[in-house]
Amino acid sequence: MKQNEYWQAFNKRVGVDYQPTLVPADAYETKLATMLSGGSVPDMVFLHTDSANAQRAIKDGAFAELSSVLGGDKIKKYPNIAAVPTYQWEVSAVNNGIYGVPVDLAYVNALHVYRRDWARSIGLENGPQNADEFYTLMTEMSKLRQDQYGFGGYSDGVAAYLNAAFRVPNNWSNTGGKLINAIETDEFEAALEYTRRLWKGGAFHPDALSLGSKGAEDRALFDSGVTGWQVASADNWYLAGALNAVRVKNKGAEPELLMPFGHDGGKFAYPASPGFYAVVAISASAAENEDRLDEILRIFNYLRAPIPSEEGFFLRYGIEGVHFTYGKNRVPVSIPDSPAPADRDAMFYTGLVPGVLYYPDPSDVKASIDYTEAVTKQSVKDPTVGLYAASSADSSAKLDQLRADYVNGIVSGRRPAGDLRKLRADWKMQGGDKVRSELQTALEKVR
Repeated sequence: MKQNEYWQAFNKRVGVDYQPTLVPADAYETKLATMLSGGSVPDMVFLHTDSANAQRAIKDGAFAELSSVLGGDKIKKYPNIAAVPTYQWEVSAVNNGIYGVPVDLAYVNALHVYRRDWARSIGLENGPQNADEFYTLMTEMSKLRQDQYGFGGYSDGVAAYLNAAFRVPNNWSNTGGKLINAIETDEFEAALEYTRRLWKGGAFHPDALSLGSKGAEDRALFDSGVTGWQVASADNWYLAGALNAVRVKNKGAEPELLMPFGHDGGKFAYPASPGFYAVVAISASAAENEDRLDEILRIFNYLRAPIPSEEGFFLRYGIEGVHFTYGKNRVPVSIPDSPAPADRDAMFYTGLVPGVLYYPDPSDVKASIDYTEAVTKQSVKDPTVGLYAASSADSSAKLDQLRADYVNGIVSGRRPAGDLRKLRADWKMQGGDKVRSELQTALEKVR
């Protein structure tokens, strides 16, 4: 803290001794499990409510249920928390309980980018319009020169983009009141066969399976001109300057947004996000003291300050002359070659600072908004968001791993395509049907 001026200023402004434990996203589950098993839960915890570890901890009473202090008119005591949209409270509730303040997430948070200059050299001037054209694009990118590929890692972002082309349901579909998991659909089977075809055609980096969970390494391949397709948030592409970085590092590069497509040239079905990313929860032990609980909620209220306010601006940008200077048109610009902005960024991520789409270059605004609006119109929601299945706390991690093992094996050719039938049977037997039954019951209660 002695070297971090942002941390010092934060403590002074809020009037607390803030002591965060920060871990990389890839290490979140391991750290959460270790923390919970140790029995000492911090006052504030960034909690992914779809995590098996988090659900088990909620079930075991590790975190406070906050309806008694945030329900009804009581929330008006904390006006910035009260400004959280109603739908975020609804979809982030666990078993109809409030276990934290929701973290902002746009319905369409992923923007897909490709090297249009590479596409032009292949003969696809306006980007692919169907599955065959996309296959040509991605496989031919890998042939432009040695050690160059269409895709880097076979990530969740890649899978979502390809599933959208075949109109795969978003996790579950609600067909006539009956829940059907995405893996049980013909659309999923078609998308899987297509992805396997892309792999066989050489569209993926040789280390695609391991890169799939290494977001930073995967992004670095696109940044350095090794791969021709990538997905990230608008903040990463624009506010953090990732698109400009690609242009600077790769002479003549033209990274541009690439709209999803329907495999047959028709509509796509892009999976909408739940509308929230996580919640920031309060430990049950801290909430036992009413004064302590109120203090923590007032800190939450500070962290939810709107961006145009003095508090909100400080949270996002820090201190003028230390973390940023004002550039052209009074745009805040991080100070280059200084460790201070990185110190700010680490501390900034409390999770509660409201999301905002900000574009230092006004020319980027229209392209991004047009893209996001178009994808939103063809997005599909997960009908089980906000529903709770008690058994998922024990089975979700196992089921996720089961699906990953089968899908990765089928895509890479290490398993026959027919193993999809085995995946479906194993998924049902190892807890999938039980989760479905519990979600079905919860769905019927909210109709």
